[in-house]
Amino acid sequence: MTVVFVGDSGFPVAHVLIRKTTDGWMAKGVSNLKCDARRVNDDNYMTVVVRAYEPTSSPLLALIRNQAIHSKDVAFAFNP
Repeated sequence: MTVVFVGDSGFPVAHVLIRKTTDGWMAKGVSNLKCDARRVNDDNYMTVVVRAYEPTSSPLLALIRNQAIHSKDVAFAFNP
C-alpha cells in the first residue's frame, strides 16, 4: 500500500509500506534501494494513495488536475 507521510526532510512523500514494526511502518520509495530511516506512524501519516497518474502533457489531464484542486473530496493535489 502506498501512503503519504511527512518524511525526514519535513515534506510529504509517497512511499510503499514494507513491514510493520514496533515503532511504526517501514516505508520505501519505489526507486530507493533502502527503506526510510523514519517510520510511518500516527504522528506523520497523512493519507493513502488511491490513484496515481503518469506525467503527461495531455490537455485533458491538465483539466482533471484543475478540477481536483477545487474539489472538496481531495485532501490535496500535487502539480508536478
